[in-house]
Amino acid sequence: MSIVSLWVFLFHCLFTFLCPAPQHIDHPKVLAVQVVVQKNYSVTVTPTQMPKLTHFPIPKPSSNNLLDKINTYRKSQGLGPVATNPLTCDFAQVRAQEISSNFNHDGFNQRLASHNLPYKSYSLVTENIAETSSNNPIEMWIASPGHAANMRADTPFVCVMQFGNYYAYEGLKP
Repeated sequence: MSIVSLWVFLFHCLFTFLCPAPQHIDHPKVLAVQVVVQKNYSVTVTPTQMPKLTHFPIPKPSSNNLLDKINTYRKSQGLGPVATNPLTCDFAQVRAQEISSNFNHDGFNQRLASHNLPYKSYSLVTENIAETSSNNPIEMWIASPGHAANMRADTPFVCVMQFGNYYAYEGLKP
């Protein structure tokens, strides 16, 4: 047995010991394990217990259909298109989850006031939120002057994320 095969076998045994199969599906035990194998074949294993999972609807990224509707609206106003990026989508996902339990802009405004937004730098940020079962918050935002203004803002990066019936629109101009 080669030294690498031995390490793979030992890692498998360690992982099996640290991560037994969940006893019940409702609250599985989640464990993250980082394994570092050095050139001399020494191994460092760092297990980390993750927080208990809670059951929430799975967040969904805005469909291209929603981005298309935003860009159609912007085009009707003589404006150029916007695009998504990972930063706005990650933050929109967080905000969609937050507003599902506290429907307001407090989370956004508090981060803005404390300079704790998830962007390295920005010159303009915007947020729209909605609760609707129609799967189309864009029409609601177009009908609201403040929300429509955010969709017309000079924020080239935009993402809308859905969490159940809650939608968060985050706009960013670096």
